[in-house]
Amino acid sequence: TVMPASPTPCRRSVSAAPATRCSTIAELKRDATNLWRPDQRKTYVIASDIGRGTGSSNSAATVWCVDDQLKVARIVSSRHTPDEWARLLIMAGYWFGGTRRCAHLIWEANGPGGEVWNVVRRMRYPWYYKRIVEDDINRKRSTKPGWVSNQASKANLLIAYASALSRDEFKKPDRAALEEAESYVWYDSGGGERVAGVGEREDDTTGAQAAHGDLVIADALVWYGQQQCHRHGDEGLIRPPGSPPGMVP
Repeated sequence: TVMPASPTPCRRSVSAAPATRCSTIAELKRDATNLWRPDQRKTYVIASDIGRGTGSSNSAATVWCVDDQLKVARIVSSRHTPDEWARLLIMAGYWFGGTRRCAHLIWEANGPGGEVWNVVRRMRYPWYYKRIVEDDINRKRSTKPGWVSNQASKANLLIAYASALSRDEFKKPDRAALEEAESYVWYDSGGGERVAGVGEREDDTTGAQAAHGDLVIADALVWYGQQQCHRHGDEGLIRPPGSPPGMVP
């Protein structure tokens, strides 16, 4: 499901509805001549946490508008395989489009996330995150795709996200994601370090047997990704007619 967070100036907006209402793909496509599409004069980032598609955990993606500093959509499924999910992300990237005619894509590369890169490479998706060496003084950009999660990087990601929420910088009219964020706690790892995680509970929206904080990771990753997308150059930047002067992704 795709959740339009707020209407945007474009060909036609989704009818005014509560921000937490999810619209199915079929609903959005029921009238092809009036299909809602985001403002193509803006820049979008899609971040995703990848599940295995077996129903035990969700794959989740958050879509962020860099210009408005606003979460504009989320996509969630517990039944798509990593390969299917990667194709959906690419379709969403081109559909959201924007100044580059595609959204900047960032995903968690661990585990099933490795399949995303295989699909991105085969389909030649042009704009995606390349790993940044965070402990290097110059924070050099590598050629390795995708964000890698480990104990330290995940903690830093979530701390930055929590800070953005506390300062009201991360704007997201998404009740489910906010409730999931509220359930996050810090656990003692036993080695003197704390690990962030969410308590298990039945997910009542996608059929996942337990929640694994997928919406939180997707939101935290999009907050990180929207701050890094400008580091991937502006080669091939296409500004649609009417774009503000000096606009960069």
